[in-house]
Amino acid sequence: MNAREIVYAIDSTVRASHSTYSDWKIGMTDDPLARNRRHQEDGRDTRLWKQWEADSEADAKSVEAYFIDKGMKGGTDGDTNGSFVYIF
Repeated sequence: MNAREIVYAIDSTVRASHSTYSDWKIGMTDDPLARNRRHQEDGRDTRLWKQWEADSEADAKSVEAYFIDKGMKGGTDGDTNGSFVYIF
């Protein structure tokens, strides 16, 4: 998916949940199953986990940065590469 499509999907998810950006965490990874497991091991609730594979790592980084600027948590404790974008 390109960055614009992922942004639309994430915005739709947040709106449908009747929550705010700050209620969500965003990240990127090259291995979403392992990353989800690490979050669970750290005591985070990942039941609302959603993920998308971006067309490129650059697209994934731009999506992550866009939503961090909008108030989502993320960008400091996880993977810094990969083409998968996830939220929970």
